[in-house]
Amino acid sequence: MDSFSGSTITRVKNAKINLEAQNIQKEQFLVALERDFNNAWDDYQNKLNIYRLQEDNIKTSQNNFNRTEEKFKLGQLNSIEFRQAQMNLFNAELTRNQAKYSAKLAELQLLQISGEILSINF
Repeated sequence: MDSFSGSTITRVKNAKINLEAQNIQKEQFLVALERDFNNAWDDYQNKLNIYRLQEDNIKTSQNNFNRTEEKFKLGQLNSIEFRQAQMNLFNAELTRNQAKYSAKLAELQLLQISGEILSINF
């Protein structure tokens, strides 16, 4: 009988240890999940802010181009200067589009971590 109760006590102790280990693993998982979500949220917010700044930059670049175009039409600028203004506007649009793409990727990562990606209709 002592052998049976001794092995039972050992099994109970082992079960308690296993349960505690599982609780620790669960807690570690939750901490990592919260950390990953917070990092993804911050990344998304940063990239969204960059995109908004690039939107403002487009307005400035468009205004600069419009002024340059007027000067070109009046003969105050040569074609090289006009072409440079076109390239500046194009580069501003490209940078804005890249910022938008980065923000969308960050949003996708955020949705993936939060589990919302499963409920999105494309």
